[in-house]
Amino acid sequence: MFKKIALIPVLSLCCMVSAFEISTDFPGGNIEVLEKSNSGAKIAQQMRDTPEWWFYWNFEVSGAAGKTLEFKFANGDPIGSFGPAASYDGGKTWEWLGAGCVKRGKDTSSFKVSIPQDAHSARFAFCIPYMPADFDALAKEIPSLKKHPLCKTRKGRQNYYYTLGNPDGKLKIFLTSRHHACESTGTYAMQGILEEFLKNSTPSCALLKDAEIIAVPFMDLDGVLDGDQGKYRKPHDHNRDYSYSPIYPSVAAFQKLYNKKAGESQKTVLIDLHAPFIYKGVEGDKDNRTYVVEPQFKDNLSNLRKFSGILEKKTLASGKSSLKHLQKWDYKFGASNNNAGDKKDRTVTTWSSKHPKSVFSASIEIPYTDNQGVEVIPKNLRGLGADIAGALAEYFGQ
Repeated sequence: MFKKIALIPVLSLCCMVSAFEISTDFPGGNIEVLEKSNSGAKIAQQMRDTPEWWFYWNFEVSGAAGKTLEFKFANGDPIGSFGPAASYDGGKTWEWLGAGCVKRGKDTSSFKVSIPQDAHSARFAFCIPYMPADFDALAKEIPSLKKHPLCKTRKGRQNYYYTLGNPDGKLKIFLTSRHHACESTGTYAMQGILEEFLKNSTPSCALLKDAEIIAVPFMDLDGVLDGDQGKYRKPHDHNRDYSYSPIYPSVAAFQKLYNKKAGESQKTVLIDLHAPFIYKGVEGDKDNRTYVVEPQFKDNLSNLRKFSGILEKKTLASGKSSLKHLQKWDYKFGASNNNAGDKKDRTVTTWSSKHPKSVFSASIEIPYTDNQGVEVIPKNLRGLGADIAGALAEYFGQ
């Protein structure tokens, strides 16, 4: 006679493994999850108030240690030539995953990644982010870098500008970045400029004896923290707002600051740092080059071209960065994507160039991922910043 035994239900291993999560609940987060399975997800970058297609995205995956996942974009191909940027320590350090993990289609793309066994979480992004917390950490390391309130943003956040050097200096050097929220390479370069000016016994440091640097690292602070594209916002973005009636508090405050500081000086220079369009490794594409965009106002154009020539020499010879700039890559005003029809007459460079004390204003475009086959990483970007500082010092005779 057989004895009946009660069967105890046992959960299968697949049921015991919790599904991974995708989050954008951190500064700079941006993604929309359309579908999710155990093997990956179908996703799309959020355009928000950018009416044209753009390519910034940044998301975090948790609960996926040891998994191999594939993320498929449903909205075009927003992956650069070196693949996604990845961080396994909460965004402290980043690396490029490489082109080998990427599949590209006509109107889509995907990347496959094996997440380390010991990774509590993993972040993936179109480019290597630079956030306000990163600049705060830099400022704490540099006591001579003074922090000042600039304005409250539209969303009530406090924005800041920073000064370095001689406040009574005859030369005022203005540095701006993130007029377009996602363009992080410019802020890394700004850090490199500031670091080079602080190095003893360098021409850049000598220039500070009679010069003051005024830096605004996050012109679109709300967009940076919220993870917006920031480019081509409706009705216009921050770098098309330089008019008599700007709609963005940061632009209005910077105009006031610029005019005040210029009034205290004999001459001014402005360096506005940007990033171009996405580069995917297509031969002949222009967006893997560091170049200067010429403003509409031409009275000091010869000065700008002189500076660009010096910068080319510095990037080719200094050894501080493998990111090169050639003057022949510069965008002349009047080109198809550099004309008044794109409201270029309302950019910070054109606006500041019109000031009677302006020597020149330069908009420098620095690639997100690939500079002529060289990976764009923080070290190289700071090195490029050092070359920009060196070019400024040489221009002014140091």
